[in-house]
Amino acid sequence: MDDIELETIEISTNFSRAWQTGIRMFPALKIGDDTLAGVLLSAEKIHAFIDAHR
Repeated sequence: MDDIELETIEISTNFSRAWQTGIRMFPALKIGDDTLAGVLLSAEKIHAFIDAHR
């Protein structure tokens, strides 16, 4: 998906930044105020989350 900009936050060195953005579980994707998080995120869930925010 060429129109998506991805920012990675390394939790081991930036825990407070992740917490300040509202991320409480890892891995997580955040778009605007919405967060998708879970231990096992399927490709389908990730695509649906992204598509819902286009």
